[in-house]
Amino acid sequence: MTHAPGEDVADASIATDDGSVEPVMNKALLRWWRRRPDVFGALVALTGLLAVLAVHLGPALIGVKSFSAMDRLASVAPWWDGGMRPSVLNPFLGDSIDSLLPSYIQMHERLFSGEWPLWSSLGGPGTELLASTNSPALTLSTIWFLVLPTVYAPGFVKLVEIALAMGGMYLWMRRIGMGRAAGVVAGIFYCGSGFFVGWATWSAQSSVAAMMPALFWAIERYVRRRTLRSSLPIAGVVGLLMLSGFPAAAGHALYAGGIYFIVRIVAERARHSVSGSLRTFAIGVAAVALGIALAAVQLIPFAIGLSDVDLSVRSGQFFSQQPIRSFLSVFYPETFFEVGFGGGTNPIEAYAFLGIGAVFFALVALLSPRMVGQARGVVPFLAVGTALAAAVVWQQGWWTLWLADLPIFSGNNSGRLRDLVMLFGSALAGIGVERVFRQSARPRTRILVIAAASTALLGALTIWVWQRIPEVTAEHLFWDAAPGFGIIVLAVVAVLASSRAALRAGAFAGVVVLAALQMSSSVSNYWPLTDAEDFYPQLQLISELESATEGERLATSGSFMGSTASAYGLRSATAHTFQPTTWREYLVALDLGAFGEGQSPTNPSLTFPGVETAEQRALLDRLSVAAWTTPAGAETPGKLVDASGQPHSEVISDNTIVSEAGQPLVRDVASASLRAVTFSVAEQALGNEDGVSVQISLRNAAGEVVATSALQRQLLNPGPVLVPIAAEELAPSADGFTVEIHTNVDVVLVADTGGEPALAITEPADDGLLLSFADASGTVWERQNALPRVRWASSSEVVTDSSDRLARLQEPGLASDTVVLSEQGPTAEGQNATVEVITDSGDEVAVEVVAEGGGYLVVADWMHRGWSVSIDGDEADVVEADHAMSATFVPAGTHTVSFVYQGDGLVAGAAVSATAIVAVGSILVASLYWKRRDGTFER
Repeated sequence: MTHAPGEDVADASIATDDGSVEPVMNKALLRWWRRRPDVFGALVALTGLLAVLAVHLGPALIGVKSFSAMDRLASVAPWWDGGMRPSVLNPFLGDSIDSLLPSYIQMHERLFSGEWPLWSSLGGPGTELLASTNSPALTLSTIWFLVLPTVYAPGFVKLVEIALAMGGMYLWMRRIGMGRAAGVVAGIFYCGSGFFVGWATWSAQSSVAAMMPALFWAIERYVRRRTLRSSLPIAGVVGLLMLSGFPAAAGHALYAGGIYFIVRIVAERARHSVSGSLRTFAIGVAAVALGIALAAVQLIPFAIGLSDVDLSVRSGQFFSQQPIRSFLSVFYPETFFEVGFGGGTNPIEAYAFLGIGAVFFALVALLSPRMVGQARGVVPFLAVGTALAAAVVWQQGWWTLWLADLPIFSGNNSGRLRDLVMLFGSALAGIGVERVFRQSARPRTRILVIAAASTALLGALTIWVWQRIPEVTAEHLFWDAAPGFGIIVLAVVAVLASSRAALRAGAFAGVVVLAALQMSSSVSNYWPLTDAEDFYPQLQLISELESATEGERLATSGSFMGSTASAYGLRSATAHTFQPTTWREYLVALDLGAFGEGQSPTNPSLTFPGVETAEQRALLDRLSVAAWTTPAGAETPGKLVDASGQPHSEVISDNTIVSEAGQPLVRDVASASLRAVTFSVAEQALGNEDGVSVQISLRNAAGEVVATSALQRQLLNPGPVLVPIAAEELAPSADGFTVEIHTNVDVVLVADTGGEPALAITEPADDGLLLSFADASGTVWERQNALPRVRWASSSEVVTDSSDRLARLQEPGLASDTVVLSEQGPTAEGQNATVEVITDSGDEVAVEVVAEGGGYLVVADWMHRGWSVSIDGDEADVVEADHAMSATFVPAGTHTVSFVYQGDGLVAGAAVSATAIVAVGSILVASLYWKRRDGTFER
């Protein structure tokens, strides 16, 4: 906020009724405001921002909390034991904990163990780590995931993102002629805006959003200076946008930045020749190309990787406009999170908060004449850009259809153009703040009219929301809207108090406080803080799975959402990642609901069938699925008998017996081995603050506890209750066993005619499964016939048609030592071999093979992009094996076979990036040389 020379800013007191004079603000502060009003305002605004960060981010920065949605993790199996479900801040934050953070855990741990982690084979078909931008780690913010322990890194990453967004917005505002205070307030509006806040725990989306203001600063700086050297920040910012891993938002930024660049060149045409403007344009385009080249090391592998993925499901997403409640969230930060956005969307894709105060300031910028020193063309550009982006998001028509076929817009959710609505709206608000609080040449009457009209229109909108949306309470809506209207009131006070410095300073401070309060409200539903000790907590179930799988694959059913198993080093058949076509087809062939209705095409899940069909068993065996895990109480296959060992029949009895809290209920059983105990509840049992807990103990004739299990529920409804118990390998006992039932509350059970609890016992079946562990967290089913992930195939056959090939793999008669190839290759010679795995890291599988004849070394991983194989150092071919897996032909003899991930396009991308870095360095060195030679130095 700059002030005209000679402006009266000395009124630091007011007269009381008795004629005395009292100060209205500290004299020292007033003196500071008088001398350096803009600096004072900027510091006040920064203080407001720091207060918000201290509350919502501070605990994560000092290690008390983790900036991660582990409360969402604690509400699903296996971490949730089935009892009272914990409260969850935002159930839509799952992607960050079931995809991103597991990848960052692997990157950090492997980097600090001396590896350069390019690939992970733990989740499903595998996924790129540092080889791609899928989990961005090479930006100014996300690089901290590599440096810091993952439990603490997200908080620090968020702090850096806030600093980048604030810095970029501040520098941009300063470049277009705004004051320091206006630049900081614009940054606060932006950091509290819907897109930036909604995607807070997604490192890709939020890191792109953090860099978007910097792009416009870099463009503005270059347009003003027009030197080769001044174009380099454009290249740097573009490179960081490309490395951030969210092509949709990065593309939006580049489209908008390109148009802004042209608008600014045209607006400044009177000051430069046509040839000079063309030269400026050409250098700017070259800077963008240079920026893309800087990111090529990860960008090229990412682009190649998409070639294996079916993205047809996204083909119509451009036309999926957001509902009216999404638009209304522009004005109210929490109202629609509470009642839902409707229209088949969710808070992450729909949230669009700017705030009533920010909208008012934006209107001031739009409807006021351009200020002296303000860059030409900026406000019209922002106005048109905001309107067009908003139309795509909320009101599509012929005016937006022309965008549908453009790269980036085609195949991407149109609602993500909220990024530009938020960015441009915040920038306009910053210009409006400058207009209101800059004393010189202020259009007082016009601002007051805008304030009155804004209050009337936005007040009417608020009343309309209250009346037309019954779920919205008046109290909630009031507290959402009041700070915005308060900002308008304070702006009016500042305009009217043109000669009272104290009132203007107080009004500005009030605006900052209210803007900070609204930012606090905005982030409250999207910035998670959970206890650091709850960060992927260890369970006994997880230790049992490690023992059961021993590096082979795990199939999860209703447990371990997405890629969370890989956070513990467990290798799973499914994961939240891009699914190559052959892997997807293999999972679909399993017929276990991998890509059912409503499931994301990048996040399949399997359903435990209880009894696997012969076809399912064949496919799972070749996939090297060594174990299933299911939640406690899930389907338990086997033979059902009663307590005496006779075939079970339903007990028809009015008798009941009470399992008293703390007192075991005992029943003798004849079964020699058990998979589950089922009892029947006669009356609903309500739990205490922990719910209803049931513990089953199995004792032998000597009274020793030989097996235990547990079940936790919020309550028990009348009907059968099944409790799995890992007791199917017990030695037979002539005296039988005793089942003890322990409950934490009184539970009324059905009793048989003899007055004993009516029990059903599930005995093992010949199904190739072994229930090896069960507790309240879940069960572990070991699959007895799974093939090793790294194995020898002594015979081979070729089936070129994919459907025929999958059908052949499902045939039970297909020998386990036969590999089915997709294309012709050397024929296996039918001889045995010994296989010893030497190295099995994410980027390399090295195996020592001693073969009596030629055959195929099979690795049940998807290795068809970026992988190479060598035999004794000589290059060989990785071939498609068993449809979705990999193999190489190994001749007779003793050999060392190494599969190594090098990244498809990684070498070429690294070469391009290195060349770009050299180009940047050369430009810097040359510019320094010529400036010194001329006796000047460009700052």
